[in-house]
Amino acid sequence: ERERERERLKLQDMSHFSLQPIQGKVSLLLEARQKELDDLNAKFSSSRSHELRSIFEAVKAANESLRQQMGQLQVQNDEITIQLKAILDAFRKIVGVPPVGAVTLAFTDVQGSTSQWEMHPAVMEKALAMHNKVIRECIDRMHGYEVKTEGDAFMVAFQDPFQAVCWALEVQEKLLLAPWDPEVGKHPDGEEEKTKGGSILWRGLRVRIGLHCGEPRCQPDSITGRMDYFGPMVNKSARVEGGAHGGQIVISGAMMEAIKEELESKEETVGWRGLGDHPLKGIEGTTALYEVYSKSLAERKFPPPFQKHLPAPTGRITLVFTDVQSSTSQVSELVG
Repeated sequence: ERERERERLKLQDMSHFSLQPIQGKVSLLLEARQKELDDLNAKFSSSRSHELRSIFEAVKAANESLRQQMGQLQVQNDEITIQLKAILDAFRKIVGVPPVGAVTLAFTDVQGSTSQWEMHPAVMEKALAMHNKVIRECIDRMHGYEVKTEGDAFMVAFQDPFQAVCWALEVQEKLLLAPWDPEVGKHPDGEEEKTKGGSILWRGLRVRIGLHCGEPRCQPDSITGRMDYFGPMVNKSARVEGGAHGGQIVISGAMMEAIKEELESKEETVGWRGLGDHPLKGIEGTTALYEVYSKSLAERKFPPPFQKHLPAPTGRITLVFTDVQSSTSQVSELVG
């Protein structure tokens, strides 16, 4: 058992291998060679000697050839980098190494879960099991790391920010298609709604997801041994999720900066919109928030961030009517 643990730790050490030193050495070598050739060009280009000018032309031709070779080498270097990154990501997944350094954290929560538990405990128990199954299957497919759960809320970590967004988009789509118990649809936060075109827009539990990226403090839990994350970055991630509504994905401005180019490459299927700058509880200043969504679910409409969502009352309800009585003299006295 101890031998297996030692082997696992060795694999973990290997998974933290960085490509940056290799890339740095290649870049420095190319830059040094280029500088030598540029110095030769400068030395011979001003000479009037036919022999020296011939040498200069030969050096110039060799320099151009080297430039082309350098370009090809850089392309190969970039391709190798991409391939090695994919291999390392897969390797980290196989050995179960959690994300460290620059990390993206996702927080989730089920909208209206308290009232659903009170309304149909047995139904909600099965619904929550379905919810957990969908989220965990998406975590596995998108190479995420389940940090912990609390009630119906998940905390998930990703090494790659765009992978985290892809995970959130997939979660919303898969939850919509899950085989929910028909009883779930009897609650306002679980009922089925369709678009004007007849496609399903809402169905089953409505999960809000918040995403933020940064560098938290990483430390394994002393009891479970699983990696946990601490610090202001974690607090901010949780606050971002608090601004979302059930069925919505909200990301921070830092996340948008990290994934903007990749989002633009997927604009045929993925959309986004700015939600403005908002103060987050316990966080200094304001934070820019954005909504990211699958275009198949673009017709979902949400209140502004942090505006409390109140589901329509069901069952036996009490209506309260109020009225304000005033006389002309009272109004005159107030304004006059």
